[in-house]
Amino acid sequence: MLRARRARSTRWPPPAGFIVGFVGFGMIIAFEFAFIKLISHADVKQIDLVLDAPVLSMSVNNQSTARTDDILRATKTMHATIGHHSHPTTRFQVHIETSVGSVTLIVRRDSSDPHEYWVFDQNYHVTKMNAVAHAFTNGFD
Repeated sequence: MLRARRARSTRWPPPAGFIVGFVGFGMIIAFEFAFIKLISHADVKQIDLVLDAPVLSMSVNNQSTARTDDILRATKTMHATIGHHSHPTTRFQVHIETSVGSVTLIVRRDSSDPHEYWVFDQNYHVTKMNAVAHAFTNGFD
């Protein structure tokens, strides 16, 4: 009697609707991650086009800075990194004016590595909340 009751209450394989819903939800999440990566990659390419031109002026937090070479080198070599257990902290606004246009980036110091900075672009909603790349520099010290 106990075996018969247990056999009736256990439904394996699960209903087809559950499987379709589970797979559909997983695809939505995967699409969102892929979309964010695609937008971030395209944004970094667009930023690189501006940064490859001759720099006319640069400011950090609306003030001129003497360490432009370090900061420019870091922004030109920024790249994605493998995630680690840290978060962005101190915020800097970097505005770079070049002969082909300008770019304003929000750069935030990493909580575990003081020379690593998370780079955000304020032009798109997706890149305001998700770092487009990481840069490494001593330029903000």
